[in-house]
Amino acid sequence: MIFLKRAPTVIFLLFIINLSFAQQSTDFFDFWAQGTWQSELTIYNGDTIVEKDIFVVEKLENMNAFLEDWTIFIGEGEFVSAKVMRAFDNETKRWKLFYVDDLNAQTWDSEEIDGQLYFSKTFTYKGKQFYSRQYWSPMENGKVLRIIERSDDNEHWKPRYRQIFSFQ
Repeated sequence: MIFLKRAPTVIFLLFIINLSFAQQSTDFFDFWAQGTWQSELTIYNGDTIVEKDIFVVEKLENMNAFLEDWTIFIGEGEFVSAKVMRAFDNETKRWKLFYVDDLNAQTWDSEEIDGQLYFSKTFTYKGKQFYSRQYWSPMENGKVLRIIERSDDNEHWKPRYRQIFSFQ
């Protein structure tokens, strides 16, 4: 009987503990230094792309935010120019990524899965829905690994992009 009386308290404490672990930190992207980053390696759907993506990063002063200019090569000398803002939302305690190019405007929300921070988005193409998620991770050598995965059911994921960036 004593356990039943204390069960709501125990459940509440477990809920609070779980929330504290689920919160994202404002300093998560401290490794993403202001300046120019260039891809050393880009593998797209199993094929190596020779051209090098360039991301110019500006850390916004006194904010947990980055303004970025991306030049993304899509093969055969063609590229896409994009503006990106990566920012921490103090209300939701989550990072967001906003992407804009000449054809698209996208908002990517974030969540932690198995200790990794993912930006994720649902897309619809020709009436069919699919899911994309990406994570950025610092490497021991100062480089940054970016992985983009895709899923048709939001459960089974396949790598789509693998990039390694170095600071220039």
